[in-house]
Amino acid sequence: MANGRWFDANYKRRVPVTIDVTAGSGTVTEDVSFTVPSDFDEFWTTIRSDGKDIVLCDKNGIKVDFKKNTFDYANRTTQIQGNDISLVGSRQNVMWLYFNYSAETTDHTTAFTASSPKVGSIHLGGPSGQNIIGPLQSKSVINSPITTITKDPTDQIDVWFSTAGLFEKRIYPANKRNILAGPSYFEVESLDSSGTNSTDRYDYSLLRYIQGWVRVRAKSGTTDTDYVLRCIVFGDAGTAHVLSCLIKVRKLLPESTG
Repeated sequence: MANGRWFDANYKRRVPVTIDVTAGSGTVTEDVSFTVPSDFDEFWTTIRSDGKDIVLCDKNGIKVDFKKNTFDYANRTTQIQGNDISLVGSRQNVMWLYFNYSAETTDHTTAFTASSPKVGSIHLGGPSGQNIIGPLQSKSVINSPITTITKDPTDQIDVWFSTAGLFEKRIYPANKRNILAGPSYFEVESLDSSGTNSTDRYDYSLLRYIQGWVRVRAKSGTTDTDYVLRCIVFGDAGTAHVLSCLIKVRKLLPESTG
């Protein structure tokens, strides 16, 4: 039923799920588990009451073995679990939840018992405020990134990187969509002037992907020091795109009355 990068032409919507796979290395096979937020109105007001039009797919839009571990349409609660999913270890991975096909009669779920599932998240927020890095703001012909963000050393801020235009599209649609490629997983770095990365300056566990944007949590840092925050977006065809901004750490002090 799946063809190309969109699971089924009859399914009108999908939402990305960020899967936290921080253990292991290389390609790993893991069970996954996540809940659909009860306030995700677009989901709960468009799915069937029996939940048959809920399908979990991998990064390529290919259906995986999954089940609704819990499902209560009236109270808007469901936990989705996937079985033996191929993922990249020590990274934040992407999967897709498809929904909204009112005429669906097939139950796509399978029976299994999840073992130590990796936790996934559906993020309902989006870019806001000043810490937004657009598609033309993360690259530069000089050594320093174009966009500069200033923060106090105690600030913990969310930086949003746009992924618009990073991936090739189809010339000829498949399943009525022109999607050809997309993100597979993400890496984050915070580099000082010597090129040394420190995980103390970001919280990798809080990375979230929504369609078209990646959120990275920046924190800490030494006063009067500059860092480059980098988000590396890996595509499913082996591509890698480096998105970056300059983080200036400054302690704001009152003006001297000297």
